[in-house]
Amino acid sequence: MTTKDKICLGVTERRQLRFTYEKKTRIVEPHLLAWNAKEHLALSAWWVSEYSNSNNCVKRWREYLLDSMSDIEVLDDTFDRAKNGYRRTPNEKYSSAICQL
Repeated sequence: MTTKDKICLGVTERRQLRFTYEKKTRIVEPHLLAWNAKEHLALSAWWVSEYSNSNNCVKRWREYLLDSMSDIEVLDDTFDRAKNGYRRTPNEKYSSAICQL
């Protein structure tokens, strides 16, 4: 299964993902895999737990560049709905979705 396939499985089945990003483990609720404004393939996800680069560790939206992600696992933990602030593509930040809620 490719990286895109794993992410899209997480999106379509509303299952959390665990992956390594910038040498740190992240757990997220994936909402959207699409091309961002800089034409990079990116995951838009709700950060759930593990490492956060931000001093503010409140759960919130994060963007992860696909090229910088590794060790992606689709977890059994699920989520029931899109988080507040989710916007389907196209929107001002993303275009051409590969998969989305």
